[in-house]
Amino acid sequence: MAVLVSRMILKWQDSTRTHDWQDLPLQSPVTTYNYKPAVTGDKIRLTLTVSSTCATTPVSSATISFIVNKVTGIEPVPAAQYGLRYYPNPVQKILTIDGLRLSDRWQQLQVTGINGQQNLLLMDVKNSTRIEVATEGLRPGMYIAILRNTSGVEVYLKFIKL
Repeated sequence: MAVLVSRMILKWQDSTRTHDWQDLPLQSPVTTYNYKPAVTGDKIRLTLTVSSTCATTPVSSATISFIVNKVTGIEPVPAAQYGLRYYPNPVQKILTIDGLRLSDRWQQLQVTGINGQQNLLLMDVKNSTRIEVATEGLRPGMYIAILRNTSGVEVYLKFIKL
């Protein structure tokens, strides 16, 4: 008995801490996919669905699970993408971060040293549209202010403390 295959569909899917498997937007060619995981544990797979006169059979590839190492000194998400402005830079006493939208649901601001010193400052910024960061206690040098929202987005703001 011959089976007539009438259609084959390839789809890329991802699964993150915020959702189970979902189809990703189509890219060309469909056999490759440019994917940037947000956090460790994000996964991606390829599904093939074959439709024939007898049945429809979905098959999934092996899952690729990502480990995301945080970068230092490079913005993974540009601040301008969220309409954020920060000034003055270089700063002496107060770094102002302005233009926060409540709809972006910013939760936390963390200041780290460019040399990897963690949690030099940690602030709850829920429901803020403007943040003033007291930098007087920081030594002169280069720093990164990491702004995080509830969706896991991290915006890195590089600044110099005089």
